[in-house]
Amino acid sequence: MSATFWNFFWTIVSTFVVLAYFMLVVFVFADIMRDRTLSGWAKAGWTIILIILPFPTALVYLIVRGDSLQQREMERERAIAERADEYMVNAIGKTPADRIAAAKNLYDEGAITEAEYARLKTMILAGN
Repeated sequence: MSATFWNFFWTIVSTFVVLAYFMLVVFVFADIMRDRTLSGWAKAGWTIILIILPFPTALVYLIVRGDSLQQREMERERAIAERADEYMVNAIGKTPADRIAAAKNLYDEGAITEAEYARLKTMILAGN
């Protein structure tokens, strides 16, 4: 059988559809497992139905739980951003202004003397 343009075209289209279908099923499965509001039995039920009837179950899941899916995804993105911000602060360190403010708090609380505060402030401003 000779390969024609249309055979190639339909092979590409069908491959795209199959990949999109698998991505949809995996996305729905991942959302089921990430959802903290679903009980274990509900997760098991959705998973079993997703295995038996994948496409209709995925469509029903998106229709029934679409709004909460969006909220969970937004919360997940927010948590990732917060962790990234926290990592950046820890990796880069505090700014000199933050370190001077911490030293000032120690001085105000009486934990260090004025001379120690001045020495810390000088060291911080010098970059040490």
